[in-house]
Amino acid sequence: MDQNHFDTDEAVRKSGSHLTLAERGMIQALHKKGMSLRGIAKSVGCAHTTIYYELKRGTPPRKSNRGRVPGYTAKREQEAYTANRKRSKRPCKIARDDCEPFIQWMCERIRKD
Repeated sequence: MDQNHFDTDEAVRKSGSHLTLAERGMIQALHKKGMSLRGIAKSVGCAHTTIYYELKRGTPPRKSNRGRVPGYTAKREQEAYTANRKRSKRPCKIARDDCEPFIQWMCERIRKD
């Protein structure tokens, strides 16, 4: 009996999701091997433009003409990603100093009642 459709789970990357450290490590390893952007994108499971921007963002600028050329590292890019991610979210209003009197008043009311 031949079946054309199978119910096996393949590790398919969800579209629109952020890259993980493991995927960034895969990008770093494949880039060092000299693989093309489209080849890396196919093996990671994302668009080739994602790989292009990832390599561009994760490679530091060259400071001088001497020495070796700085390369992409997954660890540096992951740290930059987490720093940018922290800045991208709205700060919590409760953490501000001007809300402290209200929080104290609310705690007292809850304890009384």
